[in-house]
Amino acid sequence: LHNTLWWDFTAGSGSTNISNTITNLGRNTVATNYWTDSTLTNQIANPLIVGISRTNIGAFLDPRPAVGSVVSSNSAATPANLTAASYRGAFGSGRANWAADWTALSEYGIMGGAGGINLAATTTTVVLTPNQPVLVSTKTGGNLNVIFATQSGFSYQLQSRVDLITGTWADEGSPIAGSGGSVTSSVPTTASVKFFRMKAQ
Repeated sequence: LHNTLWWDFTAGSGSTNISNTITNLGRNTVATNYWTDSTLTNQIANPLIVGISRTNIGAFLDPRPAVGSVVSSNSAATPANLTAASYRGAFGSGRANWAADWTALSEYGIMGGAGGINLAATTTTVVLTPNQPVLVSTKTGGNLNVIFATQSGFSYQLQSRVDLITGTWADEGSPIAGSGGSVTSSVPTTASVKFFRMKAQ
């Protein structure tokens, strides 16, 4: 037995006296090792369950831990490829009672607590868009220099075409990673007319 909470055990058969002690729980056996061996992370402590039902009358069973329960601490290390939980056991404080509304205990009117799925953590994705590049051109020898400002985190691709009505835009050179500064892209001036644009993404 590992990572287990123990609570509300009586002092013997037929007894009504509660004795939540290692001596009582491990009576006449070597089972005391379950609670004295700290590597097993077993604990004798009140889990502070929201509702306990010892009869089948009334929806009084709500196995979720109340705020301040020990199950919200000392959770086990997360094995590889699994999502970490901040609590021990099947139920977390402040979460929906996933066992309600579909189990036999719920059908028999024993299970209490709001049912339904646990609310998933929401993630907001912010999509950043680059500023529209402003192109400045100069001519050096047989090359046209296209100068433009860049932003870090974006990629820039100079494109050209000889006709704005028909045809497609063709890449000029390789994409350029934005650095936050100005960049110059040089292309040979081999055509009499050529239109340029900068694709930023």
